[in-house]
Amino acid sequence: MNDEIIKALAFNKSVRIYAVSNTNTLNEIGKRLHYYPSALDAMGRVLSMGAMMGQLVKLLLIVMHMGILEVIVIIPIAILNIMILD
Repeated sequence: MNDEIIKALAFNKSVRIYAVSNTNTLNEIGKRLHYYPSALDAMGRVLSMGAMMGQLVKLLLIVMHMGILEVIVIIPIAILNIMILD
């Protein structure tokens, strides 16, 4: 089964629904980087939110680790462009 994003929209009362499945990506990260289950849980939440936000704007995902997971950051590209230009 592939990783998927399912998006549903309603018109009149502005309902927006997202469903994200990223199990395969998390399994691959777990195999390659040997993270603890709690770190993979955090990574899964960030990837899910990033996938939903990525439907609206382009994102930069930064993961910093030195043996253990230290920092996960998602930056919208629009903000990044403003920061570079200033």
